[in-house]
Amino acid sequence: MVLSYAREDIGRAELVRRWLSARGLAVWVDWERVEPGSFWRPQVEKAIEASISVGLVLSPASLRSQNCLSELVHARRCDKPVIGFRPELVDQPGGSPVCSVRYAVVRVDVSFGEPMSPQPSGR
Repeated sequence: MVLSYAREDIGRAELVRRWLSARGLAVWVDWERVEPGSFWRPQVEKAIEASISVGLVLSPASLRSQNCLSELVHARRCDKPVIGFRPELVDQPGGSPVCSVRYAVVRVDVSFGEPMSPQPSGR
């Protein structure tokens, strides 16, 4: 899975990456795979083309991000499902906070390049 996120959500993206990895999923993130200063967009597009799906860290910033939108449109053109993730830290009684992640399948209308409303699919 390629993980798409707005740059200001990198902390949330890391929570989602860890949450998915703990469940045995291979997650492609740009900060591990793209060299600083390189042309990143072709590398992200190639990763999307090779992936099974694309994850989007849902936030107001990611929903405004032209880069996230471009990645979602490319995923749709490649017929890849897009899954939106909303991570939250949840306090545990007598322990450290744990990451709780809610998720939903996101439909993308390629003709306009606009993310549609998320369709709930689980927790």
